[in-house]
Amino acid sequence: MSLPRRVPWVSLSQLEQVYSAIYVTKDWDFAIRRLSTWRYSTGLPHALDAALSLLVASRNEVNEHVCNLSIRQGYALAIIRFVNGLVDPLQTSKYARSIAMISSQIGLPLSLVELRHAATHEDLPSVEALREGAKLALSWIEQRYFTPALANNQQPLSTGPDPLRPLNPLLKQYKAAFKLVIKDVSLKKSMSSEITAILRAFDGWISEAATVAWSTWDSDEEERTSWALEKLCTALTQPGGLVPVAKRKQPNSIEEVDTTLWQPLLEYLRSSYHDFSPIFVESLVVTVLDPFEGSISTHEDTKRGDGYYYCLSGWLLWASAQWNDSISCNPESLVTLLFKDIPKDSTLPEHITALLDKLGYQHPHIQSMIQSFSKILTSVEVLAPLFYLVILI
Repeated sequence: MSLPRRVPWVSLSQLEQVYSAIYVTKDWDFAIRRLSTWRYSTGLPHALDAALSLLVASRNEVNEHVCNLSIRQGYALAIIRFVNGLVDPLQTSKYARSIAMISSQIGLPLSLVELRHAATHEDLPSVEALREGAKLALSWIEQRYFTPALANNQQPLSTGPDPLRPLNPLLKQYKAAFKLVIKDVSLKKSMSSEITAILRAFDGWISEAATVAWSTWDSDEEERTSWALEKLCTALTQPGGLVPVAKRKQPNSIEEVDTTLWQPLLEYLRSSYHDFSPIFVESLVVTVLDPFEGSISTHEDTKRGDGYYYCLSGWLLWASAQWNDSISCNPESLVTLLFKDIPKDSTLPEHITALLDKLGYQHPHIQSMIQSFSKILTSVEVLAPLFYLVILI
C-alpha cells in the first residue's frame, strides 16, 4: 500500500483558485505567485510545475525589457521540460521507446512532441510557434490534470475503451519460437535475434501497460510497473499461458509439469524486474486457491479441470526451488501464503495436498510447519497469531 502523498494546497478550493486564475480570470500574476510559493514549500506535481514555467514564459513576452531570443528560449525550455517530464517516467523497460509512441498513449498532441524535438535538436522555432505550443500545453494540463483533480476522484482520464494491447498474440509468438528451439537445439544460434526481439517485446508491453496505469490513476513508477506485471502474471496463469489450452495436454500430477518452454521468459522477467517474482508467486497462489468457496480469485472461469491446478501448483513448486533466495519465494513464505487464505474447516484439494507434500519432501525443515498449519485449520484463534509469528521469524 502506497503512503499518502503531500500536496501543497490545504484544500481543493485553493487549487481551484489557481485554476480560475489561469483559465478563467487570466490573473497569471496571482497564479505565478501562488505556484511559486507552493514550489518552495512542498514541491509541485509535474503538471503544476510545467504550468508555472509556461506562465512565466508567457509573461516574459509582454515584458519590453526581454529580448526576442530570451522569449523564445523561455518558451522552448518550458515546452521541453513539460514533454520530458511526462514521457521520461514512463520509460520503464530496459529498452527505450520513442517519445512519439508514449505521447500518443497518454493523449499528448504530436505537435508538442515535434516542437520539443525542434527546440532541442534543430533551429529554435519562431516565437509564434512556441506561443501556440504553450497554449496547447496549458490546455492539455487543464483537461488532463485540473479537471480530474478538482473532481476529487480517481476516475480514468480517458473515457475510451481500455487501450491495453492484448497479450495473447505475444504469448503465442513466444511459444512458437521457443518450441522450435526446444525441438531442434541447432536453431538456437540462428534464431537468437528473433528470440531477443520477442523478449524485448515483453518489455515493450510492460511499458505500454505502465503507461495505461499512468492514464488511469495518479501513481508513481513502481506502482505502474507492478500493475503491469500483475496484468502479465494474470495472463500467464490463464490457459494458453503456463497451462496448455487442450485439457489432454494438461498434467495429471505435479510431477508431470514441464517447465522447459516458459522458464526462459520467467527468468528473463525476474532478472529485469525486481518485483516480478513476488507478484508471480502471489498470482499463482491466488489461482490455485480457486476451488475454495469464497476464494479471492478474480478469474471469470472458475470451472477448471484438475490438470489446470496441477500445472500451476507445479509452477509454484518450481519457483520455490529456483527462486528460494528470494524472501517472497522461499518455501516458508509460500506455505504461509497458501494457508493464510484457506478457509477454516476446509478439506485440502488434491493439488494443494500434493504441492505441500512435495514442498515438505524438497525442504524437510518446513515439514513441521506444514503439519502445524494443517492441524489448526479449524482453529481460527490459534491460526492468526501463528502466521504473525512465522512472518516475524
